[in-house]
Amino acid sequence: MVATDIAILVGYSAFWLGVSNLCFKSFPCPDHLLPKNNNGKKTKTYYDYYGNYVSICHAIIAMILSAYVIITEGLSYGLANTLAVKIAVYNSLVYFCYDTIISEYHRYNTLAMTLHHIGAVTSCAIIFFTGANGVEFLASLFIAETSNPFNLYREIMKHQKRESSKLYFKSSLAFASLFIISRFGFFPALLTKLYPSSSNIYLKSMLAFVWFVSWHWLFVIFNFAVKEIKVFSESNQKKTDENNIWNTVYIVLSSLRKNKTFLIAFYVGAAWLSFGTLYLSHKG
Repeated sequence: MVATDIAILVGYSAFWLGVSNLCFKSFPCPDHLLPKNNNGKKTKTYYDYYGNYVSICHAIIAMILSAYVIITEGLSYGLANTLAVKIAVYNSLVYFCYDTIISEYHRYNTLAMTLHHIGAVTSCAIIFFTGANGVEFLASLFIAETSNPFNLYREIMKHQKRESSKLYFKSSLAFASLFIISRFGFFPALLTKLYPSSSNIYLKSMLAFVWFVSWHWLFVIFNFAVKEIKVFSESNQKKTDENNIWNTVYIVLSSLRKNKTFLIAFYVGAAWLSFGTLYLSHKG
């Protein structure tokens, strides 16, 4: 690690602490989350609410930096990191470390999000310590962040108790659509080039892990998308229609969520598609 790397990391550390402080001070807090309404305490939900604003800032900045690097330097595999790549990658390394520490300290992470943070921090660390493989990581980061602003805004509106609004419905559909297109359209296309390339095998494994977790989110997202469409369609009907197609699909999905055989088959299949294909690309 050279002086340039240290300077970038220190600069980003100050930057993200400043962004966090600005978000907490600038955006209004829902009444039910105010410390004065919670025995003078800032609850984990309070920190979760404001964390969404910080995460939106990261998603937008990360996409801009990643796009700049890919446009100016092209998509490559296994090459040494340039200064531009370091600036883009270190931004996310510092942010993910910050977000992991805050979310774990205040205990508002789910298991899936904890695994996501582990994958993100480890991937950034691999780029940092190997001094290479940054461009392909930034390509995957751009794809991964595409749908995040819509999901994070959904979460903000949930805290504001605006789930019944049309904006919430539109944000939910935008998130679900972009997630499926980016994670199961563009990301697999990137992996087909990445897996047999000269990129670091540990980075490949971590991105395979991220894709495996994406399969979990696909199932969750498809469920909530159907539920949102069902609720929205029912709210626009004068009376409840039991034959509503979205109601039928929701019932089927609800039964699948409770079916252990289906869940085991789903996650085993997801693991094979994520890690098995990586194995095959290196076999022999």
